[in-house]
Amino acid sequence: MSTKLELLKSAYTNKQTGQIQDPLIKDVVDLVESRVEDILMTQKATCEDQSTVSSANSLTRDQLNNHVLEAVPKKRGRYVGLDCSISTGGSSASVHCPIPVQDLIEQIKNKNK
Repeated sequence: MSTKLELLKSAYTNKQTGQIQDPLIKDVVDLVESRVEDILMTQKATCEDQSTVSSANSLTRDQLNNHVLEAVPKKRGRYVGLDCSISTGGSSASVHCPIPVQDLIEQIKNKNK
C-alpha cells in the first residue's frame, strides 16, 4: 500500500515535467520530506551499534502518514489535496474492534440456531 506522501506526489506531479505544479502541495511534500530526513538523521545519531542503525533507516507507514496529516492544511473538515475527512481515530488499517472476533463468531453461530 502507498503512503499518503506517495499518493500526493503521484497525484500532483506533472507527468511531462516531473514537477509538482501546485505550490501548496509542493510545500507540504517538501516539509514532510525534510521532517522525515531530520528524524532519520536524529535516529542514526542516537544509535550506537550497527544493528539498530539499520532498523532506524525508515519510518512505519503510519508514522509517515501522520507526518503528512500534520503538514497538510485543513479546509471545511477535509485535508487539502487528500480524499479523506478529518477524524480523531487512526488509519483504517488500525481499526479497533471492541468485541473479540471469536465472540462475534459465536454470536453469529448462536443466531443461526
